Amino acid sequence: CYNQAQYLPEALQSVLGQTYPHWECIIVNDGSPDNTEEVAKQWVTKDNRFKYFYKENSGVCDTRNFGVNQAIGEYIIPLDGDDKIGSLYFKEAIEQFIKHPEIKLIFSNTILFGDRNEKKINPEFVFENMLMENQIFNSAIFRREDFLKVGGYNPKMFDGIEDWDFYLSLIQPEDKVVKLDAFHYYYRIKEVSR
Repeated sequence: CYNQAQYLPEALQSVLGQTYPHWECIIVNDGSPDNTEEVAKQWVTKDNRFKYFYKENSGVCDTRNFGVNQAIGEYIIPLDGDDKIGSLYFKEAIEQFIKHPEIKLIFSNTILFGDRNEKKINPEFVFENMLMENQIFNSAIFRREDFLKVGGYNPKMFDGIEDWDFYLSLIQPEDKVVKLDAFHYYYRIKEVSR
């Protein structure tokens, strides 16, 4: 989270509302000048599955890498402080990972909300198409072990395509990537965004 304290409760409530109970939520405050710390600490006292960390501002890639390094779980889902996830996302994704251990990455359809409200059916994953444009939003789910193998996000990426760069490091042409048909990811549209 960087400077998103006003939206952070909605993001954290969407994690708390997961039907799958075995999660941990690593909240990383990337040196926010707003009251992110105050908001985050309220959630840490609400449920001990929330863990809070502060670090000096260094950008989204370094911050996500920091968060993954704090995690102890097998699966990772990055969630920006102003976005949300549907309550069945963890459950459905983990069921797929368990049934099909060859899966490398799972994503879903998207709901845009905020300044624009619409449902977006994301295309089925095709590796060759991924070479031309990013087909997968930033809150896809992957294994922590795979993340560490490829070195995580490139901390030199600052212009908003860090997810695409990471996925191209993570996925090989033969890897299995699954799109869930449900709308599990809520992407906030607002006037000022990175």
